[in-house]
Amino acid sequence: NISSWTDQGGIYTRQVVTSSPANGAYSFQLIGGNYTSYDGISHSFPASRPSYISFKVKSLTGNTSESNDVAIGNSSDLLSNGGICSFWIDNDNKQVNMYTGWSGTVNFPLTFNTWQKVELKNINFSAHTFDYYVDGNLLMSNIVFSNSNINSLDLIHLWSWKAGNTSCFDEIIFGTDPSLWLSAAPSTGTIIPP
Repeated sequence: NISSWTDQGGIYTRQVVTSSPANGAYSFQLIGGNYTSYDGISHSFPASRPSYISFKVKSLTGNTSESNDVAIGNSSDLLSNGGICSFWIDNDNKQVNMYTGWSGTVNFPLTFNTWQKVELKNINFSAHTFDYYVDGNLLMSNIVFSNSNINSLDLIHLWSWKAGNTSCFDEIIFGTDPSLWLSAAPSTGTIIPP
């Protein structure tokens, strides 16, 4: 529900669209950018310690420079010290990128006009680590958070860096890995929760 998100004042067209969502009937687009971080939309939620985060992003043909920026962290210091990691699409080099000071930039090939699924799995708030996946491919394990002060999450920001780009977002999930929600019980042939 986009009405619960906060407009951060950047120069964008912000719209919920029904054409080609990743799943369901709707997705969100930011059209524009002003070479500024954190100026798209944001959403606050009760502090939590999810073991899993995922979101889908799509960059359209014609986008250049940087788009589809995502920052997830704690409202007390996200803007000053960063979040778990930095995420963006590098359209010029056709890469889906994630960065922490510990990992450096980890990239995966971008496919324009295609939804790509980004996952942070096995998030450990005691060790301040996570595993990074794109489109089901494990790219790196035990990545140390960019901001080691984070002990819970309560804020997500979405924005786009370059004017004229269209950044698409869908299926933002915080919680437990959906692949673990149900498991088969071979002895009974039934599906049981974990």
